[in-house]
Amino acid sequence: MKKWIASIFIAIITPAVGYASAPPGASLTGELSVTPNGATSYQLPLLTPPGTLKPTLSLQYSSQAGNGPLGMGWSLGGLSQLSRCPRVKTIDGIDDGALQFNGNDRLCLDGQRLILVDGTYGANNAEYRTQIDSGLKIVGKGAYASTSAWFEVRTQDGQVMEYGSTANSRRAITPTGSSTAVPTVWALSKVSDRFTNYYTVSYLLDSGMLYPQTISYAGNTNAGTTPARTLTLTWAAATERPDHLPVYVGGGVSATIKRRLSSISNNANPARYRLYYSTSDAQLSNLTKVEYCPDGSTTNCLKVESEYGLAKHPTTGKYTSDPQTILAAFGTNQGWGDQDKHPRELADVNGDGRLDIVGFFNDGIYVAFGTASGFSAPVKKLSYFGSSSVGGGWASDSTSPRMVADINGDGLADIVGFASTGVYVALSTGNGFAPQTLWLSGYGTNAGWANQNTHPRMLADVDGDGLLDMVGFANASVAVALNKRTSFQPSPAYSNITSTFTRNSGWTENNKYPRMMADMNGDGRDDIVGFGNEGVMVALASTTGFLQPARWLNGFQPRSFQELDDFYTTPDSSPIKKLFDVEDWGYQSSNPRYLYDLNKDGLPDILGLKYGIYRHTTEIRLGGGGPVLRHHFDKVWEEPGVHVSINFGHALSSPEIIAPRGEEIFYTTSPDLTSKKIKSLVSSYSLSDTSQDNQPDIITYKGPCTLFRPVLNGPSGIELGDEQCLVNGFTQENGNWTDKDERIIADIDGDGAVDVLGFSPAGVVVSYGQAKTPNQIVAFKDDLSESQITYSTLIDNEVYTKGTGSVFPVAEVQIPMAVVKSVASLDGLGGTSKIHYRYGDLRSHFDHGSLGFRWLETLDQSSGALSHSELLQTYPLTGSLFRTQSQHCSNRVHIPWSGCQTLGQEVSDWSVAETGATPDRKVYRPQIIKTTEHTWDPESS
Repeated sequence: MKKWIASIFIAIITPAVGYASAPPGASLTGELSVTPNGATSYQLPLLTPPGTLKPTLSLQYSSQAGNGPLGMGWSLGGLSQLSRCPRVKTIDGIDDGALQFNGNDRLCLDGQRLILVDGTYGANNAEYRTQIDSGLKIVGKGAYASTSAWFEVRTQDGQVMEYGSTANSRRAITPTGSSTAVPTVWALSKVSDRFTNYYTVSYLLDSGMLYPQTISYAGNTNAGTTPARTLTLTWAAATERPDHLPVYVGGGVSATIKRRLSSISNNANPARYRLYYSTSDAQLSNLTKVEYCPDGSTTNCLKVESEYGLAKHPTTGKYTSDPQTILAAFGTNQGWGDQDKHPRELADVNGDGRLDIVGFFNDGIYVAFGTASGFSAPVKKLSYFGSSSVGGGWASDSTSPRMVADINGDGLADIVGFASTGVYVALSTGNGFAPQTLWLSGYGTNAGWANQNTHPRMLADVDGDGLLDMVGFANASVAVALNKRTSFQPSPAYSNITSTFTRNSGWTENNKYPRMMADMNGDGRDDIVGFGNEGVMVALASTTGFLQPARWLNGFQPRSFQELDDFYTTPDSSPIKKLFDVEDWGYQSSNPRYLYDLNKDGLPDILGLKYGIYRHTTEIRLGGGGPVLRHHFDKVWEEPGVHVSINFGHALSSPEIIAPRGEEIFYTTSPDLTSKKIKSLVSSYSLSDTSQDNQPDIITYKGPCTLFRPVLNGPSGIELGDEQCLVNGFTQENGNWTDKDERIIADIDGDGAVDVLGFSPAGVVVSYGQAKTPNQIVAFKDDLSESQITYSTLIDNEVYTKGTGSVFPVAEVQIPMAVVKSVASLDGLGGTSKIHYRYGDLRSHFDHGSLGFRWLETLDQSSGALSHSELLQTYPLTGSLFRTQSQHCSNRVHIPWSGCQTLGQEVSDWSVAETGATPDRKVYRPQIIKTTEHTWDPESS
């Protein structure tokens, strides 16, 4: 769930007059900075009446944060919470992925894992420290399974913080299938100092979310005085927020963020903060203005305004540029067939963050690398996996499927192919592919795996180790082979499903009984999802294999049925019977179903497009006993109905129609024309996230414009937004695109905007996205100053330099992650000060995750001052600053600057003290043991 940012700065202030006001000419100014992760950070301290002990509250913004109770990127700083968290491999040796609601769960304080130092984990009086020791002593007051338990946290300066010591500061969840409530969150409820001054926090619980509602301070226990000051935080009603945000907690239960902070007031004076929101094109809440009104009125207020980026081009108003052919390759004019014979995929083969084109041609694999201006000319990178005998005889993706995916966890796209004799893998070298090697025998046509329809094979991470495993649906079982980075190893434990999903159990073809892999319960393991005669069946993956399949939904069945429409007799006694056959989710090829997270709770839901296919038959038996004459005609709705079912982590909701099928109907007496029409219709619709809001949009390739219709999560549930034009073209009517022409929506060039790419007969056609960081703030303005923020991604060579030399489990990273490129601010002298930012050597550990950047630079355009910082990338010192340099650069025309002289340097030597013998008992205490400073005379040699 969304965690409150833990920035607790407790101030002891001498008593003063109880007014919170700003002097004349003041400005409501926050602190704008750039974090070591490249994010914009803005901290706006909140003015509150003085008191002996009170929290230091602030409104905080991060451009890399998501949506929450204060909208996109914003949070309330100064409060804290303790919560249950799942076990993780690096500490516990196992990744649970989600809460277990039992003794296996662990505890985290504002995201920092708590390590047991005395007692039994979760028991009464158990004592903990944060894994990176923060000097806090945490003691459980009651067993954490008890709904009345709470936690006491003592600081080194004598403060005592209580978490969950009041009923309204605790949240308990009753997992599905249980009658016992299990506490999951203990929010900060009271803080006292060594002089017994204290403040308390009370909360509003709504839909599983805790919102701080009142903060009462200036009380003293020894003096017997109750708090004299109260801050009131007002959270607007759920109806005022357009973007409700479900958050999957675990155990089949979700909490939902339905409210937004609207104002903050106090009982000492009429001063009030007001927060104003706008709604983005993607229907997200954007906090665009904060007002502080000392007299409580709406006039004479200080304010901070923020401006978010644009989803469209500021001049043309278009989401994308007009299509252009940028590469005369990979099309039918160059000899390429359909996707079955000559599949073309987009993937990052060389790790530069841009998508490359990987094409399987006659004689092997060709790659066109993504560049700043498009794609390089295709070059053959491997003489295998091709359709002709020269290329290995991979004639059809149906019988010998080829896939492009990162198989060995190095961040580069590899090739996996299912040949007649076994599974072959060609690993990326960074500039091409190494020769193919046999990773697993079998699973090909020689072993009875006829094709992808009768015996589908997929790649999915079933054991949660971060590597893609092989999953195949055989005659008698679901066969699984686990990925060991150099081979696939058959797993009897995960090949335990035999009674469902297999041909022998009636799942004869994937087109009629589609099977998919997805993490349905949020534990980090991919599960089996199948659409069968009984409904939607799910087999959850566990640490020891798959649980037996269970029906999660009675719906989306792949069936057809016949109904009697009318029956009557003619005057000559000839009976006339009118029948119609209805396809009710009959086949995936005609009524596709997708797994996609529709409500952004982290779990995949079901979205189905149902066209409505009716075959009308009139039967006449002449003379009552003569021959039967039959007349057929088919009726197909041209716009599908949109059906959705929401995932609860243990079951799926009953299907809901959020858009009925359209009124246009196609009639024909030819079954062949019906088949062609359905194929054309299905290829005209797809799902993709064009709005960059982590929710799918329904794409329609029809008419003069490719359209998109966003899926929204509003107050009343899942709904569809208005249909809008995404790009002029890529349709039959505008460009002569057919169902044979592949079209893909993705960020092709790595600039953070969504593009459209298609393989036309002439070659590769691209329409580039025009969005500029629509979900991030690009400007802050207060009463006295203004700052403009420019972002770029790690693809930009002026912003980022990729490192070299790392080996598994560490990988160099270059992805389209947005970072701050420059900040321009008024300098107070009538001019503008501009600071540039550069980053280098981002790395990731396969188990620990991101290790951050190895170095950062800030460059002052006007003065030529350059600050170079270097950070450590080894746990537990990850992110620790160990070297800073100040330089002056004379050549500032191009970035990176040149002609730089080092003026000063500071180097810190770190050490780490450890306690505990095993990872789950280790507490780390990093400290600087020596700092060495150097200065140089710029005039000396």
